[in-house]
Amino acid sequence: IDLNENDLNLYDSIENSHQEWDQIKFRNDLPESWNPFFGWMRSLDCFEKIGRTSLLLTRPGVAPQYHRDIGTSDENFTPYTHRQEFVWLKITNEKNLFILDSDRSPIPIESRAAFFNHHSWHGTHESLPFWAFSFKIEGIFSEGFREKIGLGGLRAYG
Repeated sequence: IDLNENDLNLYDSIENSHQEWDQIKFRNDLPESWNPFFGWMRSLDCFEKIGRTSLLLTRPGVAPQYHRDIGTSDENFTPYTHRQEFVWLKITNEKNLFILDSDRSPIPIESRAAFFNHHSWHGTHESLPFWAFSFKIEGIFSEGFREKIGLGGLRAYG
């Protein structure tokens, strides 16, 4: 299995072994100007392992669709036991992100960083008049970080 292929949508620290996580590599065709970002990511103490990292662009005048990051497009939410961990970082301050609650009402994410369930519908219905971007860094959270965010001792979520 090639863990760098897009057909494997999410990595789960319950289902994926540490050896599988170790096979995930940064692209080697990026310019050296990305090296400070990679160094910063490697210095983060919130991750035991770092997986796929995505730069998320929002085009001017286009509101990203509400979606789930689980590779299926059905409209139902069926929770299951998982441990898919990531940090979403809002770099452009005006970029909007909403999580839909069980009634499909949008709840705004007002912080510059967030962690939520990949199975939750998220996106925005608001467009901006300029390009905006954010990052999503997937990984395995360190136990110390899990404690800080109230997930200490949990083997799984959902």
